[in-house]
Amino acid sequence: MNGYDLSDHFRELRPSFRFSSIEADLFYELVAICNKLRWPTEFQYSNPLLCATLGVSEKSLISARNRLKQAGLLDFTSGHKRNPTIYRLIDPDASAIPLPEVSKNGSTSDSISGSINGSKSGTSINKEKTKRKTKPQPPAAAGAGEGASFEDFWELFGKKEDRHKCEQRWKALSPADQAAALAAVPAYVAAKPDRKYRKNPLTWLNGRCWLDEVSNQAERPAPVISPAARPDFDPEALFYPSLQPAESEPLSHVA
Repeated sequence: MNGYDLSDHFRELRPSFRFSSIEADLFYELVAICNKLRWPTEFQYSNPLLCATLGVSEKSLISARNRLKQAGLLDFTSGHKRNPTIYRLIDPDASAIPLPEVSKNGSTSDSISGSINGSKSGTSINKEKTKRKTKPQPPAAAGAGEGASFEDFWELFGKKEDRHKCEQRWKALSPADQAAALAAVPAYVAAKPDRKYRKNPLTWLNGRCWLDEVSNQAERPAPVISPAARPDFDPEALFYPSLQPAESEPLSHVA
């Protein structure tokens, strides 16, 4: 599996599935992440960090990855609470897993349901009773309750001070506040490229500064007004004041 094959396969499917720009951005971002990790079979990545990178909402992200799964480009296991989503890119050249072989009398090779005439063995009956007693659990909603990773916040913020206290404060935030804080960090860092002008990360979290409007006015130097900008300014007057023309006196009337 490599990025070229995955990209070619994506382009081949485009006329049939008509992928949106968000779906295309998500697919290529996941390919780039997998490439950076040296092509593991599966890898973890959090929803809030993907949302911040792509500039989309979590609802749009979930819809896009579901469409990519329907197209057979990837598979995933939704995150739960603080565990990131697990992604698996599907190799288009990989062979499919074969289904169980069926014998001539109609029974499967692993004897799951017994013979075709409906007779069941004692083991099959016991399995059936166990299934009836077990109450099926509804599937969890994709991405529900998934919080943002502190490591993602720590790396994006850049100013690494008071890590232990910051992590404790981060854990005290709700998942919604974690996602909002992580999404606001890139804009704050862009407005404060010099780390010495950024707030301490603990101060930033305690003050809930992700709710503030980002401004970079503090880093703009005050304009310097040069005296040479005055139209009546003569630089020689600073050194040779005697050369300045005397004010003309009114002429006396001649009698």
